[in-house]
Amino acid sequence: MKVRFSVVEEFVAELEAEQNHVEDNIVRVTYQYEQSTSVPFIYHMSVVAGFAVRGKLVYVKQACGDVWQGEQIDKGDKRKREGRTNCGADRSQSRSPQSLCAPRHI
Repeated sequence: MKVRFSVVEEFVAELEAEQNHVEDNIVRVTYQYEQSTSVPFIYHMSVVAGFAVRGKLVYVKQACGDVWQGEQIDKGDKRKREGRTNCGADRSQSRSPQSLCAPRHI
């Protein structure tokens, strides 16, 4: 079973409520890029975060904005090739999902 949140604050509230039951105490956070259908060198960037609790996947996907091809996308690909990740490298600087994406105003 999957539970998808579209509001970061609701996801964080669920994580706080279930913090003692999160499997292996792991919360994963990553960026997701989707190529624009109207401009070939623009990618829409989102942050995706999730955890498993009581046999279900709980996750949130929050759109953050657009990036030019080659900017952050190339940096992420380079880290993957090198086998490095920023997650957990320095726990003193960990950030909540809210700090990863500023609120968007329409």
